[in-house]
Amino acid sequence: YEAALQVLEDLATAQPNIPIEQSNTYTYYIAITYLQLEQYEQALASLENLNYPYEEEARWYEALIQLRLEGFSSNTYILLQNIAQSSSRFSNEATQLLKNFPKRK
Repeated sequence: YEAALQVLEDLATAQPNIPIEQSNTYTYYIAITYLQLEQYEQALASLENLNYPYEEEARWYEALIQLRLEGFSSNTYILLQNIAQSSSRFSNEATQLLKNFPKRK
């Protein structure tokens, strides 16, 4: 994964005037590679501003990383709740994860 990360970062920086969709593709795969390397803060930083065509995936992975870093925190709950209430393809998975949260008052 480290070699892949280096290649992706090189591609992303070597082409400063590429279309936003291609730039987002590089950013998305950089984030996923950081996730696989368990470098969660770097993965979050890559996912934060990611949009079309990876918005749903970015929000989903942000929620999973927050769950990993913070556990059953309010922030994680809100992220998952937003996904569960959306038309995201991850809404069912988010709903299932929310069932594991401690009951809120």
